[in-house]
Amino acid sequence: MQLSRTLARYLPTFVMVANELSFSAVARQLNVTPAAVSKNVRALERELGSTLFHRSTRALRLTDDGEQLQRRIAPMMVEMEQALAGASNQEERPRGRLRVTLPETFGRLYVVPLLAEFCERYPEVELELLFDDTSLDLVRERIDVAIGLRTEPRLGLVGRRLCASRFFTLAAPDFIAERGAPEHPTELTGFPCLAFRQSSGRRMPWRYVDGDEELVVRPPIAISATSLEALNELAARGHGITRGGWMSLPYLRAGRLVPVLAPYEWQPPPMMLYHRIPENMPSRARVFIDHIVARFAPPSWP
Repeated sequence: MQLSRTLARYLPTFVMVANELSFSAVARQLNVTPAAVSKNVRALERELGSTLFHRSTRALRLTDDGEQLQRRIAPMMVEMEQALAGASNQEERPRGRLRVTLPETFGRLYVVPLLAEFCERYPEVELELLFDDTSLDLVRERIDVAIGLRTEPRLGLVGRRLCASRFFTLAAPDFIAERGAPEHPTELTGFPCLAFRQSSGRRMPWRYVDGDEELVVRPPIAISATSLEALNELAARGHGITRGGWMSLPYLRAGRLVPVLAPYEWQPPPMMLYHRIPENMPSRARVFIDHIVARFAPPSWP
């Protein structure tokens, strides 16, 4: 089906806004006003008959329709960029070492399956994958691409949204049948809890939302571990209540763990992909980012 003139005119603006989640940031790149960017997006929404962004004074985020559109047109945008790059023939074939950091479970489930095609297409690129669930200094560690939950890119870095993230408070059905379940986050003090501990020894607080109030809970810890998957397995075996996200999906789908405190869950920032500003980005990083963005399929949350 041939694209209408409106779609062809405003889709590039939509792609930029979807990546930046900011009318102002896109306006600075295009040297126009934020109002002009917003107007273009609204014209596209009218053409499609759907809302693509949730707008508020504090944040801009994609709707389900917006996420679906972003996923569907990403391959087309990549093919267009690759065609233009091939026509210009001004850049050498991507080669050299590419250092990529990503969370272990998320990376193993959703990024690693995408790498075989990339390695076959760009055999002269040496991928160095750093699986780390903590925040790293990308400049100091000489990292080219980072995937994670960081909310504020450092100066000189650009963030692109991959997908939404979620947290769950979880327990085994048998544990709940025997011990009951907390009905409010403050009741966690009466239950054995299983907590993630960073290699530095730091334990992350458990965050919740009660209406407009954010609650920070530090429950009594029966077991702490540096492995999130181990904590899920311990919880599934009835040792206590834990928190999880990506790594918990197989347990949730199998019914080995069930959510508790769902009305109070604090949702983390989205999973982001960070890289240097395009002017300073080597070709091996650019083609890797294009490949991941075009082929990434977000999980379906329960």
